[in-house]
Amino acid sequence: MTEPQENRRGALDEAILTAQDRYGPAFTITDLAAVLGVAPLQAQELIDSLRSPRDNVCLGRLR
Repeated sequence: MTEPQENRRGALDEAILTAQDRYGPAFTITDLAAVLGVAPLQAQELIDSLRSPRDNVCLGRLR
């Protein structure tokens, strides 16, 4: 992971913790977007840009 990706990952991790504090453990992408100050689609794109191929394999197994 490059340094800018690490910085974005850190900011996203912090936003996730804030969303959990504000909205509870079952927060939505809309809640996370509100914490980040972006539209829900932008929040989803940020998550997708930081997702590794390994994450996709794990998510695929959960479906």
